[in-house]
Amino acid sequence: MFRGRKVELNVIDMKYLDRIMDAWNNPELKQYLMGAIPQSRYEEESWIKFAEQEMKARRSFVFAIERLDTGKFIGTVGVHDINWVSRSATVGIAIYSQEDREQGFGTEAMQLAIEFAWNDLNLRRLELSVHSFNERAQRIYEKLGFKIWGTAHQKMFIRGRYVDTIFMELFRELT
Repeated sequence: MFRGRKVELNVIDMKYLDRIMDAWNNPELKQYLMGAIPQSRYEEESWIKFAEQEMKARRSFVFAIERLDTGKFIGTVGVHDINWVSRSATVGIAIYSQEDREQGFGTEAMQLAIEFAWNDLNLRRLELSVHSFNERAQRIYEKLGFKIWGTAHQKMFIRGRYVDTIFMELFRELT
């Protein structure tokens, strides 16, 4: 659907369920998202169905990230909570396995999602949140142009401690 030099983004559907189950129940990945509470197959199926409904209603768009060199499904990226009046949305990404991180796949997938938001959805502002201990992700977001606009102190309880959540935003330059 959307193709870069390293990855391709395709609309999420049930064919990705097994890999999503493995990844989203991995505590190492979950610490970067919303904690470590495991989810059942039914919950993950419901999430995919919900994502499909949200796409149909044009409130969110969720994409599978696939490597071009191997065709491997390595994560998801999405444009969520679209506000059509203010032309803003939230973005999020998860690269499931450590072996697929730090190779530029996530950066390129996020760039493709940003281009989709600007060029196809005509959005003007994107925001995201990232935990303060995820400095690698913060650097990537800053490289993509995101700026910090706030911090929620001790917002999440992850692995026995409260952590801050940093909020970042990106504005499209209108010409």
